[in-house]
Amino acid sequence: MRQIVSTGKLAIEERVVERLLASDQLPRFESILTRMPEGQFRVLSASRAIDLLKKHLFDRIHALSLKAFNRKFRNAEVDMHFSLTQDLTPVRTFLELTRESPQVFAIKLWRGEI
Repeated sequence: MRQIVSTGKLAIEERVVERLLASDQLPRFESILTRMPEGQFRVLSASRAIDLLKKHLFDRIHALSLKAFNRKFRNAEVDMHFSLTQDLTPVRTFLELTRESPQVFAIKLWRGEI
């Protein structure tokens, strides 16, 4: 067992993770681990995320539509939500794009097409 030197919230988080990773906890997660291949994982490039942020800034960031958000909700995070079906690319499609030339793939990433 490794020694934890952090303090505060980080120390608590590290202890929780350390406990969950213990070998006696593995049976609790086996059903989740066996079903993971059934999931549809998706990716979003940084360029696409920036483009979507510019395009949907006020539509998808609720905090920007609220007056005095930072005063009413101190320490709250301002975040943007992405659509799984419209904005993110399935991992399988993403990996198939890597079969093209590296240059084409890099350009698609840079342009935010992926």
